[in-house]
Amino acid sequence: MAGDETVYQMSPMKRAFMLLAPLLILAVLLWTTADSGADLGAALERSPIGFPILILGSLLGFIGYRLAHTILLHDTDATVEFRTFLGTRVVPVRNIASISPSFFQGQLVIKHVNGSVTMPAQFAGCHDLVEWIRKRNPEVVLKGI
Repeated sequence: MAGDETVYQMSPMKRAFMLLAPLLILAVLLWTTADSGADLGAALERSPIGFPILILGSLLGFIGYRLAHTILLHDTDATVEFRTFLGTRVVPVRNIASISPSFFQGQLVIKHVNGSVTMPAQFAGCHDLVEWIRKRNPEVVLKGI
């Protein structure tokens, strides 16, 4: 692998769905429970399932917006770039401590010195990514992979 390489990139349709899903849940909540001039607070008070729907939408948004939609390997400086909807995080391979499955099925958590990054676990090139990281940092602990 010479230079930079894209290991994973989520399809544009999946990215759009992940961005819009929490907003669609909120819109359905407001549409089904609110009068013409009601606000979100009034909708939540009148609907017995309004609060759980709001929590579900918030949880989906939190999980989806933190998930890396693009992963780039930078061979020249041995870093991995994770692009999420909330920003970009560049992690030097020497700072990666472990790679383990997430609580949510189908996701991996890469723990590093400054925090963690969540990425999809099932994509073509996942094993190549783990192998690339292990080659540059043999001290990485693989848990459950």
